[in-house]
Amino acid sequence: MAEIKLKATSEQLNLAGERQHQHQGSSGEHIATSVLADGDTIALSAKPTNSMLDTLDYFKHEISRLNNIMVNLGQGGGAVGQIGDLAPGQIIHIYMNGMFRPWLIWRHGAPSDDYWGYAPDDVFLLSQRAVEQWRWNNAQVPDYANSEIHARINSDAPDGFLFLFEVWLRSLLKEGKIPYRVGATGEEVGVGVNGLSTKAFLPSLTEIGVSSSTHTPIGANFGLFPTPQSRIAMNAGGANTAYITRTPHSPTATTIASVSNTGWSVNTTAMGGSTPMRDAIVLPPTVQYDASRILVPRAQTADGANGMAFMATSGDLDLNTATSRGFEFGRRGGAAP
Repeated sequence: MAEIKLKATSEQLNLAGERQHQHQGSSGEHIATSVLADGDTIALSAKPTNSMLDTLDYFKHEISRLNNIMVNLGQGGGAVGQIGDLAPGQIIHIYMNGMFRPWLIWRHGAPSDDYWGYAPDDVFLLSQRAVEQWRWNNAQVPDYANSEIHARINSDAPDGFLFLFEVWLRSLLKEGKIPYRVGATGEEVGVGVNGLSTKAFLPSLTEIGVSSSTHTPIGANFGLFPTPQSRIAMNAGGANTAYITRTPHSPTATTIASVSNTGWSVNTTAMGGSTPMRDAIVLPPTVQYDASRILVPRAQTADGANGMAFMATSGDLDLNTATSRGFEFGRRGGAAP
């Protein structure tokens, strides 16, 4: 078994996240795993294979990945801006569950006093794609505060939406209160300090610019979607798709409003397990992005310099060979946080 250990501060280990990563060799077999080890070490281990190149490529891949997470993805300067400086409608990418997912800068600051606990310059983001297809509720009860979907998208358990974010970004998600229809029937809307506490939420029809005499208005228009076409979302495969909201269809109905694949509002049942969802989150304006518009953390080593110090050890891996194949040990540069 070949192994490289990367020395890091406890803060950097938190930035790396707790998930186990696996790598396949050229013939498809699982050859390697990286996990957080005890203390302050990340252990990268690889099974012996017929191709040492597979093993070396794995280590190179993992060191690159950890560098990307911990030092602003920066080989040539790292972060280039902050999301608070981006205009609504611009797109950033967030690393989630093994892929970079596009998010829209939806709005700077809450649109009205119906929202509580957010700073004037906090950044509301809306997922550009409707990826997850989760059940709205486990009964025909359109009570958002007590729904299955609200609980799941605010959970950091392995089956929760928050778990999909890297640990460093999950810790920055702003918790505030949003307007919501109180209970399963009627037109009472909880607003301001009486709103619903949340870190992630489904948009309401009002927030995405749909006005209807049938639906109870919830919240305020965020102003980014003036036309049905602008409200259209795509699924993970790139096809136009409907997506669920948190707005009940009517004061007495047991259905929830969704946005169709043409951008108009339609009905769907509260059980709607097959309807994708488009999530919203809120982040501080100081969160950074790199030249590829990927959100990146602020990382520091113990001595205050930007970068990560590597200490490499090995059982049967020739580190000289590894170095000649492109490993980078030592400190990575980057702009100071």
